[in-house]
Amino acid sequence: VSTQSTGQLQEIVRSAYSPLQGWCLYLCNLSPNMNEHGLYKLVAPFGAISSIKCMEHTDGTCKGIAFVNMPQYEEAALAIKALNGATVHGNVIQVEFKKSSMKTRQ
Repeated sequence: VSTQSTGQLQEIVRSAYSPLQGWCLYLCNLSPNMNEHGLYKLVAPFGAISSIKCMEHTDGTCKGIAFVNMPQYEEAALAIKALNGATVHGNVIQVEFKKSSMKTRQ
């Protein structure tokens, strides 16, 4: 394993993993019609989910981004592999581990 790939892995662990929530996935380019129930149905086939946060406009429509936490790394990685680039509600979505620059607002 090269130093660069080890550094990249350390950054993923530092920014995407929380002992309380697990591995945080960042989903973007979601349809305005997406909601937390729809995200659950989309991601749950790949494993357990500890939390879901769909970022919404004041009118309740999805802003196009969401965060899903999964306790198991292998399940989170499988969800990324299966869903990144998939077409959902007419949109090609992007799914990846959350990076440190991606902040959720409570």
